[in-house]
Amino acid sequence: MFSFVTACRTAAEQTGLDIQPLNDVKAWHDLWRAARDNHPTRPTPPLTDEQEEKKRKKEEDKEETPPSPSREYLLRVFGRSGIRVLFASNPRNAQDCMRLAVIALLRDWPEDARPWLSRAEEAGHPQATELLNRPHHRQLAAQLAYQYGQDFQRQRPGHLSMAMFFYRLAGDSGHVEAAYQLGCTHRSRGEPWVAAGWFRRAALDGHPAAIAEFTGASDELTGSGEQPAEDSPPMPSGPPTP
Repeated sequence: MFSFVTACRTAAEQTGLDIQPLNDVKAWHDLWRAARDNHPTRPTPPLTDEQEEKKRKKEEDKEETPPSPSREYLLRVFGRSGIRVLFASNPRNAQDCMRLAVIALLRDWPEDARPWLSRAEEAGHPQATELLNRPHHRQLAAQLAYQYGQDFQRQRPGHLSMAMFFYRLAGDSGHVEAAYQLGCTHRSRGEPWVAAGWFRRAALDGHPAAIAEFTGASDELTGSGEQPAEDSPPMPSGPPTP
């Protein structure tokens, strides 16, 4: 250690450095910063083609990756089922982006749908431009939600709850067939009061099968004396007029 310190002191004397003892850490830090500022910066070697490509891809991924939103924001815009869709989505896939946009639109968050519509448009989704220019076009958004519900019901049998999530988005926005499908699904799950409520919605909009289903459900429920669950809609007094 002594020989090392001696060598350093000798080198300092030969190069003209101040070898007086330092009073405190601050004095040492000030000298270190002065030496650093006066030291010439070594030129950065140019990047290779491979390094340039990696840098470019990293910057593109950073631009395409949206900032992480809070859980409260996600629940407000997408709901619990919608968050499941979000986490399973690929932000570069046109269909995935469109699904997220439709969820936000039908939950009345058009401004939050716009970034997803822009991504879907860039990826080539045929209907993204129309919704991007007309974010309040609920009829088209409801039709898309109904189609997504069908996709989940037909292609992913284990995801019935997700199909019902999209059917409900569409049904709440006036899509007649989605309301009818919800009635059928709730009936098959042994939830007659909820089924009757959705059949009534579809029947009021003229769905022929829903009119018959609602009439039959009304007769069955009023005849059985069964009481609705707490979260079921109130039972109407009579069949709807088509």
